[in-house]
Amino acid sequence: MGLVLEFQKATVDDVYAAVCELEPQCVRRLADFHTDADLAALGEALKSESRAGSPEGLWECQDQFHRLLVIRAGNGAIEVLIESLRHVIDLANRKYLREVADRPDVREEAASRSREAHRAVVKLIEQRRAAEAEELWRQHILDTGRRLKESGAMHSVLDLLDGS
Repeated sequence: MGLVLEFQKATVDDVYAAVCELEPQCVRRLADFHTDADLAALGEALKSESRAGSPEGLWECQDQFHRLLVIRAGNGAIEVLIESLRHVIDLANRKYLREVADRPDVREEAASRSREAHRAVVKLIEQRRAAEAEELWRQHILDTGRRLKESGAMHSVLDLLDGS
């Protein structure tokens, strides 16, 4: 998928825009149709985030949280698409973590915002407030993309693939 994106001259910003269209729809669907098992899995994912022992571990847990939302929404085709796109986002996130390694305040602020968004979206999903959950998730993705862009971690897809 990365090569296809590069052939199309897609940027990481383009990848974020695509995920911003797809992931919030998954959240909406999950809010509308979740099961007790879905809520339990999301609760466990939040607990994993709170137990993460390092910034890298926390980012990994948060990345898995995004994947879990998509998986639990139950659309295999969207899951495959987003998984391909998330590979590029993972590379951008790793680059971001390296670039802000000596700035714990920046890292903690980003982590805190993400933890807060994750907890809030689970609460909205649990309450079946689908439209609000979808919008919150869209804003969360946009905010994360903005942070990466401001840090300089948004490059071409090929730059990330070559540097991985």
